[in-house]
Order: sequence, then C-alpha cells, then structure tokens
Amino acid sequence: MLNKARQFVSSFMGSTAILKSESYQRTRASRRHLEEEEDGDDSGTSNNARQRSSGIFSSKRLASGDDANTSITYPYTRPTFLFLSPDQMEQAKDHSVRPVVVPDDLQKIPLRAGYAEVINAGKSELNEDQAVAVRCVISRHSNTHATNVNIASVNKTDETISNESPDNEQTVVEELKNKVEFTYFGIFDGHGGYGAAVMASQNLHICLMKHLTKILDLDLLSNKCNSLYHTINTDDLIIGALESSFFEMDDLIFEERHSCPNTGGCTALVSVLLQDKLYVAQAGDSRAVVIRKDEIICLSNEFTPETERERILQVALANPNLLHNEFCSSQFARNVWKKDLGKQILCRTGYMKGWSPKVITSDDVKPPLISGDGKKACLMGTIRVSRGFGDHDLCVMSSSVQLKPFLSCVPEVQVYDLSQQDLSSTDILLMGSDGFWDCMTNEESADYIHKRMEELKDTNDKWVILAKELVLKARGDTSPEYAWKRNSKQLGSYDDITVFVIPLGLYLKEKKDSAKVWTN
Repeated sequence: MLNKARQFVSSFMGSTAILKSESYQRTRASRRHLEEEEDGDDSGTSNNARQRSSGIFSSKRLASGDDANTSITYPYTRPTFLFLSPDQMEQAKDHSVRPVVVPDDLQKIPLRAGYAEVINAGKSELNEDQAVAVRCVISRHSNTHATNVNIASVNKTDETISNESPDNEQTVVEELKNKVEFTYFGIFDGHGGYGAAVMASQNLHICLMKHLTKILDLDLLSNKCNSLYHTINTDDLIIGALESSFFEMDDLIFEERHSCPNTGGCTALVSVLLQDKLYVAQAGDSRAVVIRKDEIICLSNEFTPETERERILQVALANPNLLHNEFCSSQFARNVWKKDLGKQILCRTGYMKGWSPKVITSDDVKPPLISGDGKKACLMGTIRVSRGFGDHDLCVMSSSVQLKPFLSCVPEVQVYDLSQQDLSSTDILLMGSDGFWDCMTNEESADYIHKRMEELKDTNDKWVILAKELVLKARGDTSPEYAWKRNSKQLGSYDDITVFVIPLGLYLKEKKDSAKVWTN
C-alpha cells in the first residue's frame, strides 16, 4: 500500500522548490478588501524571503552584484511544454512561412491533450499568444492559518505543480487524504506587447493554487460547507477563487510592468478540471467549446466593446472626468455630425435598454466612446477587447485619456458538470484564441472534429493531429496574391492562432483509475 502511495505521489510531484514571496502590496483601491493579512505578519518568514520579488514567484535569479532594476524578469518565451530549441524558436517566428508548432513529447501535456500554434502574418514581430497546461496539487496546511500559503514552497515538474510535498514517507497516505488535484489549461492572447501574456501564463495558476488552498485549509471543499454556509456551495467557492486570482494577477502585472519592456495587455481564457467539474473562466474574446457527438456547448462569452457597451457607458456616465471632455458617453442610433446640432436623434445612455429622442448639442458631436459594430467595435478608437489583464498605461493616441478605467479583469466563470454527462472517448473541450475563431465557427470545427475523430480513433496522438489540422484550416495557405486564403472566397487568419484539444472522457477515466489505486 505504501509503495503504491509513493508511486502515486511521485507521478504528481517534483523535487525542485521555488519559494513564493510573502505577499505584495495591493495598489488598487477598489480591491482593498482582498489585501493579504500577512503584510505585517512575522510567522517564520526569513528576511531573504521578504526581500524577494513582489510576484507570486519570480523567474529572476540575481547573481551577486546584479542590478535588479535592469534585469528582465519576464523574457519572451514560448510555452514550456513545447521545449523549443533556440533554432526552433527562430523558425517559428517566420511570418512568410508561418509554420505550425506542436509539442514533440505528448507526456509533457496533461491528458496528452492536443496543442498547436502559429505566428501572425506580420501584425507583430513576435507571437504574442501564450499558453499553459499543468496539473496542480494543493495540500491542507495543518496547524497553520490559510493565509500562510503565501510563503509555502512550490514543487514543480514539467506538468505538475504542488504547494507542498510530504518529506516523511510514513505520512504519505494521510497526506494524500488532504490533497486536491486540478488540471489547468490557459490561453493568454497578448496585444501591445508580450509581457502581460507571459506574466499571466507563469503566475495565474499559482495565484489560483493559493486561493484554493485557503478554501481547503478551512475545510470548505467538503460537505461541511453546506452546514456552515447553507446558501454557498462548492461551485461558489471555486468561482470565487478564480475571480480572486484574476484580480490578483492584474495587480501583479501593474506592479511588475516595468520589469518587462513590452508589457501591453492580454485576454485570458482558463479551463480548470477539478473533481468532476469543468470550470471555464473568460476575460476577453477567446472561446471554449465542448464538442460532443450530438451537441455543441459554448462555455464562454466574448467580451468586446460591443457586448459590454452598457457597462462601459455606465462607467463613463458615473465618471465623466475620465473622458477628459474628448468623448461622448451616449449612444446614438446613427452617426452624429455638426449639421445635426439642434435636431432630435434617438439616443440611449448606459442605464437605458430602450431609445429616446434627444436634441443634439455640441457635446454629442464629440467622438463616440465606442465606435463600430460587432467584432469591429472599438473603445475610444484604440482597443477591441474590453476584458483582460494589463493595459495599465494605455492611453488614446496623442491624448492623456486612459483606457484602463473602462476595461475589466473580472472573469465570467461557467461550470460544466462532467458527472452528469455520459462522456465518451471522443468528447473534447476545444479552446482557441480569437485568431482561430475569427475564421472558424463552432459548427465547422465540430463537423471537422467528428469526421477526423473516426479516422484517427486508433491513433495515440490524435488530439495533437486535430489541433494542428484545425490551426491549418484557420490559417489557410499562401496565394499568388501573397494573401493567406482558406479557399477561393475566404481569407485565412492573419492573427496569432492558438488551439487546445482536451479529451474530457479521458480525464474522467484517469480520475476513476487513480481512485481504484486506493481501493485495491
């Protein structure tokens, strides 16, 4: 029994410890209630730990005499599970060929999930998408308060991260009873630079581990939650942990944005497989879709200036000073020109569902806060997404008007109960950045997956093959006109493209198989 326990643990945990910093000062007044209590706590933390980077964990290791102010904490990289050599990194940057990059070793990605990416056609020098796929194990901390997780060590292998590792083999079995494992996939679509996406890919899952450990320490992931807080269920707690992690990640990017020369911003799409459920957290315009034999379930909504027009106009209406007298905070049924002064045009504000006539004044002739429609809707003529991380210093061109007050890092979290579904080996979760979904519909993707799944059913690397082929379909091929085309009538995607194909049926099978180890 003990040998089985040790084998089970070693399959999830590594030996390299990375010390997480104690905490960092939160700078956003709107989130003061989320500040960590341990700012003034001396609970066994060494001076060395207190002097570390303010991040959850730092990828920077300063040698003696190095200047912390000149070191780049977050250099440009590609997803770690790709294990690209410097030569492969250079080849992947070719905007004329746009090679599809896939992982060589399927063991480096949880569930042997499929992954593929391709660089843009010249929109930016680098591929600004980032991705992460890891298994994480969190442990209850006995005789400690939940907030002490901030100074716990993190044990990390290529695909597994743990906040604690038992060093006494006699307690292995007992320790495993106090552990919770989750599988985490994330896509971070960067814009205006790669920094925010790199930071989020390296830190957001660690933030989530911290917040889930707090819940575990309080024994709230068990049925006791129902008796202590009868109106709060486990889903509420996990959703809260995801939301808190997103808040914390955005603050971290704000604090460390000067340690990366190209911070910019990024959208975030995260899928967490925990217990028997799938949690999808969305802040941006990427998309996650469950594709089964007989149905398609979209688990994310796209957040753009068009879809969030009401919220954005409400912010402007409540804080007119944010517009610096340069934009109009009302929405009109048509474009308004100077010749319309004194005329009545249908209008609505952020607090209106319907429309009402309004006499046009000089304030109404100013540029609209949101211009364009659909995917082309643009906030202050600058950005086409309304949720995500970063963009803390983004201003309207040739202006001091900041966009950050109108953007949000709050994720929408949807829950899909896997235990209530009769999942088969062909049921998958398809995650993709907007570069993929701009050219592919849910239905087209599902039809192609169903067709190819039958042909690849006996192939071990079918998920990677599917991911690669889907990326190729969205990218298209070069044409004599030097344009990327999917066919004679449809243009291919010119954007960075990232795709995950995650087998949900295999996840439940692995979960059941691991449970059998302890019953035998």
